[in-house]
Amino acid sequence: MTDATSSTPPAEPRLTVLIGADTFAPDVNGAATFTRNLAAGLAARGHEVHVMAPAQKGRVGTFTEVHENVPMTVHRVACTRGAGSRIPGCGSCSGGGSRRTPSASCAP
Repeated sequence: MTDATSSTPPAEPRLTVLIGADTFAPDVNGAATFTRNLAAGLAARGHEVHVMAPAQKGRVGTFTEVHENVPMTVHRVACTRGAGSRIPGCGSCSGGGSRRTPSASCAP
């Protein structure tokens, strides 16, 4: 039995999602593309999406970036463990899977 006064379904609960990635747009590879599409799809459905990814061109901080025409919060972090070390697989380091040049935060 349904109540005639509540004909609209209840709104879906909004989620806050954090996606941690070792590569993200503007890197061009399968993992970056998957992460971008996942984040954009969740944000387009009304969820609050945060992506934590390596800094690009030494630009560290929290930014609102638009991917797939959907704004989302991206936390760009330096990809160094300590002075002069590199994290294997870091998308913005020359040792990672990216063809991009190393960012200033990845230089030894």
